[in-house]
Amino acid sequence: MATTETSARKVYRDSREQLTPHITERVFAMIMGCGDLRGRTNIAKKLYPADKPLARGVTVAESLAAQLLVVLDRDGYDLERFQFDDEGRLIATPKMSDPESPDLPRVRSWNQGE
Repeated sequence: MATTETSARKVYRDSREQLTPHITERVFAMIMGCGDLRGRTNIAKKLYPADKPLARGVTVAESLAAQLLVVLDRDGYDLERFQFDDEGRLIATPKMSDPESPDLPRVRSWNQGE
């Protein structure tokens, strides 16, 4: 089945809705931006209906990434404590009950670039 931009948008929005009780828009944007919040506004605009002038397109890769976040959340990963290095590499993916990393902050200092 070919994935269209319309279906990618729907899957992206559905995934974000499933994550809403668990993580904030800010944390979602931080993860989707690989630790960088400068694109936060554009990430939020991907949730706009496609017919809105400010809406941004959703790629199949973005749709897949959002779905994977739902799976990781369901599997017990603490999305709020995900950490990225300065180049956008994911360097920490602790689980909710991970005794190995109790000192990781729940929210990293993601104020950079705002």
